[in-house]
Amino acid sequence: IAPSLRCHGDEGLIRQLIAILLDNAVKYCDPNGSIQVRLYARRHPILIVENTYAEVDTLELDRLFDRFYRADKARTFSGSFGVGLSIARSIVKTHHGTINAYRKAGRIGFRTDLK
Repeated sequence: IAPSLRCHGDEGLIRQLIAILLDNAVKYCDPNGSIQVRLYARRHPILIVENTYAEVDTLELDRLFDRFYRADKARTFSGSFGVGLSIARSIVKTHHGTINAYRKAGRIGFRTDLK
């Protein structure tokens, strides 16, 4: 985390956003995989959460933020309802930011730009 970083917004919602992204990374990280979190500022704060996920090439990235969408059908009864990333997108929009999912070399990542 970059020192002296400031973010203006609703602290409770920002905490919820971070919790959703971290929870998602933990749920979908490969066994013995890794999770990386970076928080830094360019013009605005940028939060990146990435995790290893062997099935990343099978994901429909454009659907991950749809309410009730489940990328991994085997986790249907995991106790969650598939709304976390939809809520995350709503929080980011409330803060006039953007959130995007991407894949690279066996990893899935989420980049959040807060304004």
